[in-house]
Amino acid sequence: MSDYTSKIESVPLLKGLSDGIRNNASLILGAISDECTMAKGETLYREGEDGDNTGSILVTGSVEVTHGDSEPMIVNAPDILGEMQQLNDTGQRLATVRIHEPATLLTFSWHNFVGLIMTSGRVPKDQQDELREAMNASGVSRVQQLFDQHNA
Repeated sequence: MSDYTSKIESVPLLKGLSDGIRNNASLILGAISDECTMAKGETLYREGEDGDNTGSILVTGSVEVTHGDSEPMIVNAPDILGEMQQLNDTGQRLATVRIHEPATLLTFSWHNFVGLIMTSGRVPKDQQDELREAMNASGVSRVQQLFDQHNA
């Protein structure tokens, strides 16, 4: 896989973190991710599907995110996708994500990511807490944006 470390580090979820956890999380994500390309119109995630616990980092291109019959919300690279599912107790996808412009993505397992953060020995407890808080805030923010878009 190509080195996407700088793209991963610039994802909004990670960008605001302290250097230590941003670097550790970026290295782990880079190590466990698989690169894929998708064409305009392809569906990455479908609302209501049982989640497969995957997340994606949008490295290039853009996607449109919809919930119900809402107008699409455009998300441009770099960004993280699939994080809202982590907030849903049922594990179902909360939105449909379609490729808006041809895209390169890094796909990964949330379970593997969180497991390695917790057990790698490289990430101290305070950094784990910082990342957990950032992930919760990011997911809640994205869900709020989606619902605001739906009600506009």
